[in-house]
Amino acid sequence: MADGDPLTTGAQPGPVPGKTYLLRIASSDWSAGSGVNDLLSLSLTPSNIGGPGQPDVRDNDAIILSAIPTISATTLKSGQNIHSWDFGFMPCPNIPVADVYLDCLTDSATIGPTAVAGTTYAWAPPTGLSATNVAQPIAFPSTTTVYTLTVNSLCVKNVTVNVDNSPPIVNPGQSKVLQCNETSTQIGSILCQVTPTPGNHHKP
Repeated sequence: MADGDPLTTGAQPGPVPGKTYLLRIASSDWSAGSGVNDLLSLSLTPSNIGGPGQPDVRDNDAIILSAIPTISATTLKSGQNIHSWDFGFMPCPNIPVADVYLDCLTDSATIGPTAVAGTTYAWAPPTGLSATNVAQPIAFPSTTTVYTLTVNSLCVKNVTVNVDNSPPIVNPGQSKVLQCNETSTQIGSILCQVTPTPGNHHKP
């Protein structure tokens, strides 16, 4: 630390007793709410979480301040020992972000990752979803919609549900002959007019 107390004239070597410092993750390792480079695919954990027999695993003393993980640390008097401060991170789950396409034959689809025990899920917006607090809701929007999934209140991913609203094509099918031993037969079919161009999909 080049200057432990910028408010005091001259450079103060190291942390100064009785001062509050903000410890932050450098921008080279954090961008847009998640880790990059050395912290790639990691997100900040909730405070003080771990597993059975390992209370310090993923321990975290930081909060998100101005979109950057930050620890507010106040030093004590010279010679006093205090606990260490920790940045706790965990990997973001593998959330599929491939586009989902709906049309007149497929008017709904399941989106999202496989559920993991102990993990929380929050989808937005709620319109066109069977639920907003599960890993894999059924999506049935009436128009193309981008859904945002937040996992453990930390990891954020987007899933686009493209909806093709093109009118169906009516196909009468081939002519059929009703035999003497038949009382009925099926004729006709409905086909979807699908134009699989990204950004141009609508649902009937």
